[in-house]
Amino acid sequence: VVGQVGGGAMPLARLPSFACSLTVGAPESFLERLRGGEVPVIGRIADGEVVLDVRCLAKEELASVAESVATASPGKPP
Repeated sequence: VVGQVGGGAMPLARLPSFACSLTVGAPESFLERLRGGEVPVIGRIADGEVVLDVRCLAKEELASVAESVATASPGKPP
């Protein structure tokens, strides 16, 4: 995956990255739930899928991000 800086002095700069893509029925709603969780997770939509760029994610953060994704998953109570 190629990430994008998205701000500052180099808003269009691209960086090599790693990402996880998820296919969900309502990507916008899923992203809203991710952002509103106890541990906010920021993602984007590309080609109809939710993409979570994990380039800056520390190993220690994996479990809490995975829990946030599970909690925000469709079919879970809000």
